[in-house]
Amino acid sequence: MRRAALVAALALAGCGGGNDESATQLLERGFSTDVDTGVLTLDAELEVEGGPVEGPFRLELEGPFRAADSPTQLPDLDMAVRASGAGREYEGRAILTRQNAWIEYGGETYEVGEQLWMRLRAALEEQSRGEPETFAEAGVDPLDWVEDAEESGEEEVGGTTVTKVTGRVDPEEMLRDFERLPGGQPIPESALDQVDDMLDDIEFEAWIGEDDVWRRLSADTEIQIPEEERESAGGVESVSVSMEVRLDDPNEPVEIEGPAGGRPLEELLRRLGVPPEALLGPGFAQPAPG
Repeated sequence: MRRAALVAALALAGCGGGNDESATQLLERGFSTDVDTGVLTLDAELEVEGGPVEGPFRLELEGPFRAADSPTQLPDLDMAVRASGAGREYEGRAILTRQNAWIEYGGETYEVGEQLWMRLRAALEEQSRGEPETFAEAGVDPLDWVEDAEESGEEEVGGTTVTKVTGRVDPEEMLRDFERLPGGQPIPESALDQVDDMLDDIEFEAWIGEDDVWRRLSADTEIQIPEEERESAGGVESVSVSMEVRLDDPNEPVEIEGPAGGRPLEELLRRLGVPPEALLGPGFAQPAPG
């Protein structure tokens, strides 16, 4: 959430050719302003045509967050989670704090436990040690990905006056830069050519307040599977993707507290058919919840 809040949010800021200068400057200010706390809402939808299982598939997240001291550390958050697709619906909740984490699923609360959570956090942070913490440190400038950025007037979002900016993200340019980010792998030129042929430009809209804080983002694109590739793709003909992210109460105090206890995480993993050792490593043994 700090330094543009989300990678997805950063990916929408750009200043490629043909951009309006005032729109570019607004995007640059909006996605360089720190947001330490707030209430985040994400709504993502995947529409699949063709294949054995057609969409839509939908994911919704909503809840408060508190940014960590470093972008490579996990934030504190309390998110309601709703997912639907293929005739099924799921609801739950995820609570992360510095000390512990909990997952609510199927009417039960499961606790990771302080010792295990400390191990998991340490492992994640160790993987990021020495890696760039920002796009700039990685030599990547998201301001190169977007074309045709322009201001589209003022609106009200959450009681705040915002300026709307529209534009397009070039997915090929974005993927080329992703190779240089932590964990990125070289992408063959032939694969990049296929992406350019199959994936439309990503259309986006961003709403940025008078305080230079982004309040809302939306983006959508479509993937067309060539006829000769559909058999290997399971009969899928096309995939439409849309996403909207909203930020309320930026930099206002938030309260994030976990429940008093819960059942061991191991029970949830086994309930979902996931061997705990497969997810958490060989020799897994969960300490009793504290």
